[in-house]
Amino acid sequence: MYFEGLTEFLTLYYLKKRIRACLDHRFIDEICRINKEYEIYATFWGNLALIIGIKELWRYYSKGCSHNNIDNLLKNDIYKASLELAKRYSIKLMDLIDVLEKLE
Repeated sequence: MYFEGLTEFLTLYYLKKRIRACLDHRFIDEICRINKEYEIYATFWGNLALIIGIKELWRYYSKGCSHNNIDNLLKNDIYKASLELAKRYSIKLMDLIDVLEKLE
């Protein structure tokens, strides 16, 4: 589930760069549609991208998903992992659209 969510997040990030309207139509337009089941996981990855940077997150994704700090977060279910992320980095978690708006 985590890695499907990461794929969904990176897809939305790419679409944000290429097809801006996809942020507003991510659940209704076929080209923009993300799997609703993975939205909470995509949100988790988005919040992490705000902390470590999108390039670092892409490196993690494209190099086979191995990074001790990230891997330690993924041991928990998504709710515990999100709380740990907020606590560890002293951040307020944002929703998916807010995250995408903040990322360059």
